[in-house]
Amino acid sequence: MHVGSLIGEALNIHGKHIRCGVPMNLDMGFREALLVNSVTLAFHDRGYLCYPQFCFQGGAIDAVFVKGANVIVSEFKRLLPGSGRTILNQTKRMLEFDVRQEMAFHQFKPKDWQVAHLWVCDTWDKHTVNWWMGKRRRTTDCPFDPSWRRLGCADFHGPLERYGSDWDPYAVLWAFREGARMSHKRSRPSRC
Repeated sequence: MHVGSLIGEALNIHGKHIRCGVPMNLDMGFREALLVNSVTLAFHDRGYLCYPQFCFQGGAIDAVFVKGANVIVSEFKRLLPGSGRTILNQTKRMLEFDVRQEMAFHQFKPKDWQVAHLWVCDTWDKHTVNWWMGKRRRTTDCPFDPSWRRLGCADFHGPLERYGSDWDPYAVLWAFREGARMSHKRSRPSRC
């Protein structure tokens, strides 16, 4: 899976939106849907199908992208100071997504699934950027163990300056975790 290049394409699309116009509420900033849309367009251009609000555990995963046997379980969030606990809880829930079970339940044809997990967030808070990037972190607040490949942060300076210093810089953050290939066949229990 080439998630790094897909994120790069999503950031380009997101930047085009921001340069074209800035439809935001000054109390809230952008809606999460603008970020989701940018990522979805990039994945769609590479042949992925997007299943937004994928039913899971009485709620939903923000988006599940599927291309052949590749499944990317994705969450999106606006990060504010103190969002660490929410990210921790949602990451734990995202990792509980059993791709074999969920895809079979939702009538996808059985495959040897290759699962990955993706977080994409945005923020205007510099301390939150530092926390995400590992510059300021208490280990109890960090959902990303070494299996996550932190891909980074992109700052969008410029177009938001006209709204004042509270809206600039605006950053998009992401983290990616590749999982194991999961056979659609039930594995045999190990013997002692």
